[in-house]
Amino acid sequence: MMPVIQIVIPLYAILMWLYPSHFRHEFEMEMRDVFAEMVTNSAKDGYHALMIVCLRELWDLPKTLIREYWSSFNQHDIIFKGDNIMQFLADIQSGYNDPARLEELYQTARKANRLTEFKADLHACYQSASDNLLYTAWHYRLQADEQESERSKVNWKLAIPLAVITGLIFWLMTFEELSMTFSDGTPYLFPLWGIVGGIFVIAFLTIARKFQPVGQTSSTSMNGQDVRSTNKRAIAVIVGLVVLSLYAMIFAVIPHDRNYRNLIIPHLPLLAWIGVGISILGLRSYAKESFAFVVKSIELFILAGIYLIGGGVFIGITNGLFSTINVRIPQKIGLLLVAGGFGLVIILAVASAYNPLVKTTEQNFQHGLSKLISTMMRLLLPLTLMVLVIFTIFIIQPKNFWIPFSDRDALIVYNGMLFAIILLLMGAIPMYANDLSFDMRKMLRIGIMAVATLTILVSLYAMSATLYRTYLGTITMNRMAVIGWNTINISILAVLIYKQFRYGQEKWIESAQYAFGMGMYGYITWTVFVIVCTPFLFGNGFAEGWQKSYQRAAVPIATPMSDGGDPSTEGEGEVEDSRPVVRPTATPAVLTELPEGCPPNCQGIDLTGAYLYDANFEFANLARANLRNADLRHANLHNANLRLADLRGTNLENADMRGATFHESQIDHNTQLGTNLILWQIVNQNAEQRYLSRAVNLVEADLHGVNLRGADLSHVSLQKANLSSADLSGVNLNHVSLHETYIDEKTQIDDKWLLVWQIVNEGKSGRDLQGMDLSQTDLSNANLSNADLRRAILTDTNLSHANLYGADLRGAILAGPDSYNNREHIANLTHANLAGVKIDDTTQIDDKWRLVWEVVNHGAVGRDLSGKDLRQADMHAVDFSGALLIGTNLSGANLKDANLSNADLNGA
Repeated sequence: MMPVIQIVIPLYAILMWLYPSHFRHEFEMEMRDVFAEMVTNSAKDGYHALMIVCLRELWDLPKTLIREYWSSFNQHDIIFKGDNIMQFLADIQSGYNDPARLEELYQTARKANRLTEFKADLHACYQSASDNLLYTAWHYRLQADEQESERSKVNWKLAIPLAVITGLIFWLMTFEELSMTFSDGTPYLFPLWGIVGGIFVIAFLTIARKFQPVGQTSSTSMNGQDVRSTNKRAIAVIVGLVVLSLYAMIFAVIPHDRNYRNLIIPHLPLLAWIGVGISILGLRSYAKESFAFVVKSIELFILAGIYLIGGGVFIGITNGLFSTINVRIPQKIGLLLVAGGFGLVIILAVASAYNPLVKTTEQNFQHGLSKLISTMMRLLLPLTLMVLVIFTIFIIQPKNFWIPFSDRDALIVYNGMLFAIILLLMGAIPMYANDLSFDMRKMLRIGIMAVATLTILVSLYAMSATLYRTYLGTITMNRMAVIGWNTINISILAVLIYKQFRYGQEKWIESAQYAFGMGMYGYITWTVFVIVCTPFLFGNGFAEGWQKSYQRAAVPIATPMSDGGDPSTEGEGEVEDSRPVVRPTATPAVLTELPEGCPPNCQGIDLTGAYLYDANFEFANLARANLRNADLRHANLHNANLRLADLRGTNLENADMRGATFHESQIDHNTQLGTNLILWQIVNQNAEQRYLSRAVNLVEADLHGVNLRGADLSHVSLQKANLSSADLSGVNLNHVSLHETYIDEKTQIDDKWLLVWQIVNEGKSGRDLQGMDLSQTDLSNANLSNADLRRAILTDTNLSHANLYGADLRGAILAGPDSYNNREHIANLTHANLAGVKIDDTTQIDDKWRLVWEVVNHGAVGRDLSGKDLRQADMHAVDFSGALLIGTNLSGANLKDANLSNADLNGA
């Protein structure tokens, strides 16, 4: 027991360093003595009692830390210096001719939030000795400070109107009447909120500096330039943001490029943040200024999050109150509260935490929320280090190492972690060296270097997985962006570590700020590059943007209804053609009469507003048909050709659209496709890298020429789908049915899945599949008779109803290492034919199926199989005579022609 006590007590002493220095100075020795006594006494009662004491102390630790740090932030009445409480009046009088002494007292009082007392004591000294030049100089200096403090007041008269305008713009951008949405209904607000908010933030900061309250003078800007120069820079930044955002939206809207649209959703807000920084600092700022801007930005983001939480609570309470009286808040009012409130928060957060009249490096980093956030970041540092160590241990294990190489979601988590740790490290680094004690600075430096080193290792590991997936597939815009951001972040951390070793302990804070501050230039460059260059690297630039737009289907000048006309279409078309015009009946109770020969030949027909509920268009040619606002609910469109059809406003709910061709058809936000909307998006928008696992039914889907490169289609059925000329390079086809799927010589598909397609569709026996990786494939109903499957990997493979007659499974892996606890790693052999199959001791197979194999190949005469699980097994013609099958689970088993004479089936 004594060795344990000798370890626990020093560990407790280390934990004491987490407390504020003044708290340790007063209570550390007493707390250590009390803890040592508690540990010693509890040890007499055994390890259990000792553990309870330790856990109780750990449970109280976070609460005590928060309470003490919060108390230290708001402490105004005591300043500790050694064991004595400072008396400013006596110290000021003793330093009447010592400028250095008075400056030291001033800085000490400022850090301790006792400037008011210092000013009062110095003013008293000045009144009693006004002829003292040092007192006189300090008197006028403090008067200037008081005027400066007035400038720190929030300019609410400017902030509130700008915040309201921002919120109203956000609200208007959600109006359906303004049609400010992408083709799939996603509002333009998603990518543009940052740009709009950034422009108004720049306006607030610029106007606040230009029109200062009376008596507040500021001849220089935050970068030492005059106000006019700052205003010109702000205008230039706003113009740049508008131009770049319009540029991005053109390529996101006109070519209907979903991937580029998803790419600019995070990059345009990042561009806006960069624009705000440039408007404040310029392009030639020092690293310390850039670092200060980022740290203050972290504070603003957290403050905005607090405001949003408060707003969310307010909205929830409002909805709850009105729901009690059965009053439903209108949708537009709800959007005003949500979207408008979000716009409001952006300006209010900036106004609350950032003083536009003070340089970035002179902002408040030592009190209030700033101090709380930096302390929180430092407290999270050891926890982050612990998590990284444990995570590194896990990923070096063989069963975990390859996960990100095949799992896109894991890569997303790793990349998100990298950005989070970058922010954590920046928030933990103090702005000034004297913000922390020497011991705290030393420990913080060690922690930052350890976290940065482990983060580099994990990031390089994740980046290698991205490069590997790129090598197997191709470079995409998403992968390019991720690789670029990873490279920048890893470089920042590498420079951080290099500078720490080069400059050592003395200048570690300045060198760390330099690494992160200079890294911001990488952020600026890569953000602009991704937005500007991606359309040209992964498309045809302006040529694609202006030529690939979908043209509205040509319709007659007017297609009036029988009762006088449909105002929604009247006068809309400008080009007449020779297509037959069908005028729908006035009453929807009767189906619209179709011209002779339609179906099947309905090419170019005008069925605007037609009532075609449950109509039969199977195999019909509806290419270029105008089906705008038509009612096709429950219609049979099986294998129909809808290429270039106008489906705007068409109701296709519950229509049978298996095998239908959607290519280049046109829809809008009023089109009702139901579950077929995703299929339309896959066909008409770039589905590259898209996550579609379990999200869509692609049975009989016409995917001719579709780009699915790098997409996740796991657990999606492609049975009978048309994949001719489709690009499936790097696609995740785990658990995907490729039965009766059509491919041709132009179909691009990985070797593994091409082999699976051949197995399930060509029906060839005696295949040589030695050592092949067929894990997580769908080989149900496949003919694998007499196949050589030695050492093949078949974990999590669907072999249900497969014909394995005579197959060689020696050394094959049909069950993962955790097969007894995780059924997902076991091959599915439901109703598989195991007759004549060769297995041995090296075959890794679940105990259930090994038993089935024994029964099928060696019989079960007189065998005791009581309580065994033989569900869904193919045991036709097996001899069970005299067998004990008491309580055996035989549900769903194939026992055709089996001999069950004299078998005991009691309870089976």
